[in-house]
Amino acid sequence: MQDILFLLNSQGFTPGIKFIIIVLSILAMVIVLTLKGYSLWYASRHNNYKWFISLLILNTFGVLELVYLLGFEKDKKLKNFIQTEFKKIKHFVQSKFDRN
Repeated sequence: MQDILFLLNSQGFTPGIKFIIIVLSILAMVIVLTLKGYSLWYASRHNNYKWFISLLILNTFGVLELVYLLGFEKDKKLKNFIQTEFKKIKHFVQSKFDRN
């Protein structure tokens, strides 16, 4: 976190922009950690050891986790939940940027 603050201070960003960057960074970390937790849990529960090891080692910023959860996991409730949550996030982000 100190590295991010140092980088933001050295680039001359305004306090408002700094706050937005920090909030978006924290939001991205929460989303990625949640996806990683769900995907690791499902992979271990279904004895998918190759997926578990690859999900544990590789850091793809949530892409590999989404591929596993949406493409290879057969749990329809989970797929519907993830798709619904991403639609909510997309709608929220669009509403914040389309205030004109």
